Amino acid sequence: MSWVDSLQKAITYIENHLLNPIKVQDISQNVQLPSSHLQRIFLMLGDISIEEYIRLRRLSLATIELKAGKEVKDIYEKYTYNHENEFINDFYQHYGITPQEMKISGTDLPPFHRFVVNVTVEGKEPQPFLEKPSLLQYEIREQDAIEIVGFKERFPLSKNYYHNGIQEMWKSLKLSGNQVLKDSLEIIGIYEPTDKESDTVDYWIGSATIKKVNEEYSHMLIPASQWAVFIVEDTSVNTIQRTWKRIFNEWFPTSGFGHTGLPEMEIFQLDDLLERKQLEIWIPVKKISSY
Repeated sequence: MSWVDSLQKAITYIENHLLNPIKVQDISQNVQLPSSHLQRIFLMLGDISIEEYIRLRRLSLATIELKAGKEVKDIYEKYTYNHENEFINDFYQHYGITPQEMKISGTDLPPFHRFVVNVTVEGKEPQPFLEKPSLLQYEIREQDAIEIVGFKERFPLSKNYYHNGIQEMWKSLKLSGNQVLKDSLEIIGIYEPTDKESDTVDYWIGSATIKKVNEEYSHMLIPASQWAVFIVEDTSVNTIQRTWKRIFNEWFPTSGFGHTGLPEMEIFQLDDLLERKQLEIWIPVKKISSY
């Protein structure tokens, strides 16, 4: 099953179970994807976490019923809220207005529609989205096992984990003058799922070239694999995020490759001032079909 099929199947599962308690682990089992991998793809392409998508879909459907004349006491349990006040508070937090105020004023609240996975293909190249970006530069490489030495931190798979957590991790590492940066002009950032059922990801910053290490470092061995390697000349945060999104939105659906589930790598080349000057994004892949 391709990631496109898996994502569409996940959305269908959610929509069919909006009136029941939903665990991300149940969704991941249904689509046969590790929980952390599914959540990261969903967040990357939808710009929203699975939990928040479920919450907003329920509120949107509940709003339709309220406008049709139902009262909060009639529907809060239907949409899996334990108490009437819990629903009212969540409604107000999202819309900035209470259900009763909405009914009295007749305010039209914006609906939150079901997500639909669309991949538009022209020939063998996907149609660009938003603006016309250049084609992704990539090559397929075989790589022996890599031993990584460095630091890691754990982040929740929420909308702001990349902005707030990982970028702060890079900043603090640079300011500290850490040995990882001093001893190598090639630094590796790694996304490592914590386990199949987790809603967190471990992010590493390390090197494969450090000779001397001490006890404060962690170690990781990434198995030999085939990799799709994408070249990114602009290392700004926005460009990096946009490239990740394009890889999953444009490249994967028509590439004939699937994700192996191994950690993903961002390999940065540094200049003499330890600034990131070029990036290679390494995605572990396996051939699944030919085009």
